[in-house]
Amino acid sequence: MLDNERFLRARSELFWGRKFIEKVSEFPSLPQNQERERMKVCYSGLLLNLDDPILLSRELPMRIPYIEVTGMPKTGKTTLVNYASEKLTEFDIPHRIVRERKVPKDLQVYESGYNLSYFHQAVERLMRLHCKGPVTPVIMDRGVYNPIPFDYSWGDPNSDILVKFIEKYYGSFIDALIIMNATAESSKQRDSKLDERYLSNLSAAYKLLPRIIAGAHIPSLHPRDPKFIVEIDANKPIEDYTETFIRTIGSVMKHCLSGS
Repeated sequence: MLDNERFLRARSELFWGRKFIEKVSEFPSLPQNQERERMKVCYSGLLLNLDDPILLSRELPMRIPYIEVTGMPKTGKTTLVNYASEKLTEFDIPHRIVRERKVPKDLQVYESGYNLSYFHQAVERLMRLHCKGPVTPVIMDRGVYNPIPFDYSWGDPNSDILVKFIEKYYGSFIDALIIMNATAESSKQRDSKLDERYLSNLSAAYKLLPRIIAGAHIPSLHPRDPKFIVEIDANKPIEDYTETFIRTIGSVMKHCLSGS
């Protein structure tokens, strides 16, 4: 370990306790080469690689991570979040899961009402958690960023207004975003009721999401920088990317707690 890394680790242990830090360090994480390949960092309005000199030259803030999971329909988001909770419990790591809530039936017939209902629920629960203080890692099953790709997929020329609103008021609450990417064909195979043209637009919007968020980022409003963004290929059977998802959770926790 470098001297700075030892210092950051010692400071994090002082904040959260040596036992908690040790448990997190034992949790599975991505190999270093995969972290460099998969993890992007939204920092000061830029989308950077993990080993970018801009990041390496700065001492970054430590924090208990709030992680949002979003992505294409039928990519196993809820299943993976539940499994992550089981693994965290297995390692005796305290955590909170913000589960996806059902949308009222009268809103389900309207696409905008459906997604805005998810958004409002996520905001309310996120604010309540922050009022209590960041005591344990939090994983959200669809959260504040979830409406953005849907809005872009409809071809709304004013989508940037929604992005700026979300990033300005709620972006600072999320430390990491895990995006489950899949093609329209893959999602269609998992649920034949889904419209393939709509899925194609949605898939393209999710691919753009990291840069959309970075473009709307306001550094002065984000003391919890950097925001980690990780994309996972969810085209294969869920068993093929479950371990990647769990290790991504582990990597995000370690980077947030170490300040690196």
